[in-house]
Amino acid sequence: MNPSNRIPNMRHLSGATQQGGIGLVEVLIAVLILAIGLLGLASMQTNGMRMTNGSMSRSQAVFLANDIVERARANRDNRADYALAPVAGGNVGACNLALAYNATLTVAQNDMAEWLNSLACLLPDADASIAFVSASNRMTVTVDWNRSANNVEDSVMVRTQL
Repeated sequence: MNPSNRIPNMRHLSGATQQGGIGLVEVLIAVLILAIGLLGLASMQTNGMRMTNGSMSRSQAVFLANDIVERARANRDNRADYALAPVAGGNVGACNLALAYNATLTVAQNDMAEWLNSLACLLPDADASIAFVSASNRMTVTVDWNRSANNVEDSVMVRTQL
């Protein structure tokens, strides 16, 4: 039998004798890279949720500002009754889920009570002011609220001509 025709030893071709113990280190590095990736993903998810909540609050504020403008526009004869001066410490009050129409109040007073209650229920630590200039029929609505537990204040201002 010619020695050059023999089948080579498969153990020497696979290199198994040269890699003893390296597989465990490779697995540990792969797990470390996976853990870092998952931590990054969790951080992105947290930031995404915070931004979503911030945009929801801003959308609510814009909706509520437009709501009071439309209420004043619908009650043109009494639009000056919708003025609301800013008050230090807030003028919105607490959320009242049992708020109902009060027949002893005017339409404007009921609108303001409902609107201020909606601000209190939908926006954290909300504050508002409404200025009306009768000479130009211009109304400016400002809504302020705290965006987060860190007391980061956010604000929306809507100006329109009635």
